Amino acid sequence: MIIIKEEFQKRKKRILQKVVSSYLEKGEPVASSFLVYRYHLDLSSATIRNDFQRLSKEGYLYKCHISSGRLPTDKALKFFISNILESGEIDQWKHKWFEKLKERISMLKDFDKLAEFLSEETKSFSFFYLSDEDFLVKKGLRYLFANIDNSRNNVLELIEEIAESLEKFDKQIKNLKIEESPLVYIGRENPFVKIDCLSFLGEKSHSKNGIFGILGSKRMPYEKNLGLIKAVSELV
Repeated sequence: MIIIKEEFQKRKKRILQKVVSSYLEKGEPVASSFLVYRYHLDLSSATIRNDFQRLSKEGYLYKCHISSGRLPTDKALKFFISNILESGEIDQWKHKWFEKLKERISMLKDFDKLAEFLSEETKSFSFFYLSDEDFLVKKGLRYLFANIDNSRNNVLELIEEIAESLEKFDKQIKNLKIEESPLVYIGRENPFVKIDCLSFLGEKSHSKNGIFGILGSKRMPYEKNLGLIKAVSELV
């Protein structure tokens, strides 16, 4: 019975990983038949649908009204990120970013340019804050608004909410303490802009007394972006 239970948990974990991966790539509800076809799973659609129901009861998936497919919750995204942090995928990306950053070594001393680089590479709002110098630079504000889901009925409300949140951002970021590495906020748990379509990734600077991070789409490529955050953290 223990072996059967362990295999069942592994299967649910594998299905959840595939659902999140598909959502991050397509941004659409994921159907059981699509998972079988896309990832060549040795499971039936009926088995996956049963697991969808269990994962929904556990708070990892929810059903979209206009589709029979499932979407991952913020809890599922946190689970996904925890797994890629443990898997070593982020370290592979970190080494790729090391090589790219070494070609621009002078940029590492210019935090204005470095923040611009972070913003452009991740298509996100970025910031650097150096507490000893009380220096704060922000870049890529346009990406915050670009990452809003335009299909939603309350787009104008979201834009106003972002604008109001940014008025408080400077004070909040100066009081931010990063106790875990990296700092990850998904959706409305983000203390800076409490909007469910955005995620925050933050990290400490190793050589400077400072913090930096990005605020972007909840469907961002987490492996790539976390790899960049970790690379920059170790170089500045």
